[in-house]
Parts: sequence; C-alpha cells; structure tokens
Amino acid sequence: MSDGCLGCQRCEEGPVVTLHDGRVVCDTCPDWRAECEARYVLNMPGKKKRREYLERIGKKRGATARAELERVIKLVWEKGHG
Repeated sequence: MSDGCLGCQRCEEGPVVTLHDGRVVCDTCPDWRAECEARYVLNMPGKKKRREYLERIGKKRGATARAELERVIKLVWEKGHG
C-alpha cells in the first residue's frame, strides 16, 4: 500500500474514504480498491468460497497479486472491518 493517494489531487476535490489504517484517500485510489476487494472476500459465506476466490485471483493475476490480497484481507480482518 502507498502512503496516500498517489498525488492524484482528487482528495482535495472529493469524494474521499478512510482506509482501515486511518489514511484518507480518494475513492479511485488503488489502496481503496484493494480494501474493497478484501472486504468483499471477508463477507463471502464460508471459508471454501473465500479459498476458491483466492485461487482464481492467483490464476488470473498471479501469485504476487494473490499474496497482496491475502495481506490486505488479514489487515482488514485484524481491524474488524470485514
């Protein structure tokens, strides 16, 4: 994740969102997209569905992308924002 909104200047124009770690970013920030996907996975019914989703991500985007998503999922889970 980055330190902020990658300098796109959209935070000044809005709309903005607050990430699980307290950072405020625009609603088009890649970090917000990642957190939304992590929340989506956390809200899936059952561990099997979550594992299947992560397997598909690994096949489509690669092992690095899957590992990054798993990292964000863990962070969001720990903050209680699933």
